[in-house]
Amino acid sequence: MKLISIKKKNGFSILAIILVIVAVIVAIGVWALSGESNSGSSQSTTSDVQASSILNDTGSIMSQFDRLIISGYTAERIIFKPNENNPYNLLDPNSGIAAMRPPSGVIRGEAAIPEGMYVYTKTIKGNQIGTEKNDYGIIVAGVKASTCRRLNYSLYGSETIPKVSAVANSAAFVSGATAADPTSTTLIDLSTNDALIGWAKGCVASTSSDSDENVFFRIMKPN
Repeated sequence: MKLISIKKKNGFSILAIILVIVAVIVAIGVWALSGESNSGSSQSTTSDVQASSILNDTGSIMSQFDRLIISGYTAERIIFKPNENNPYNLLDPNSGIAAMRPPSGVIRGEAAIPEGMYVYTKTIKGNQIGTEKNDYGIIVAGVKASTCRRLNYSLYGSETIPKVSAVANSAAFVSGATAADPTSTTLIDLSTNDALIGWAKGCVASTSSDSDENVFFRIMKPN
């Protein structure tokens, strides 16, 4: 009788151990899947926050531009220079606009100034935005693809990044700009790209093989 009792106990013990092992394996699997899901969710959330920051920053600059126009300054007189006291300077210290760069993590690692800065332009031409004349706008070059996709999704409900075939890399969008005078002197012609019809702002790609060579633009005053 004692031998039978011991066998039953041993059989029960082995079964219990097997069940515990199975439970642990299942728990590890669930934890791993949860970790992957949370990681993807975290990355998406970070990109959303970064995209929102760019929209807020450029929106503030645009509001200041509008205030200067309403105050009687012509668009031609308006400048964009950091730390310069000037009533028609968009970055006048008294304007309250201090952001010269997007938040950390938005710009590709290899980008060099003037990439990674908010750059002013008087020579951007949108597609069916205003007339065929050059417009005034704000650009930031070197935007990572992850942020670029979320920018377009928040604006147009699609993560597609239209490609501007005439531009070899994102730095070409901000040619002529410097840290001291972040104003681009190059023509940015978006008027022939059908994917950009009606876009007053959005994120576009250059023809570079680097997927992070993207540019966000915001037209402030269509002509």
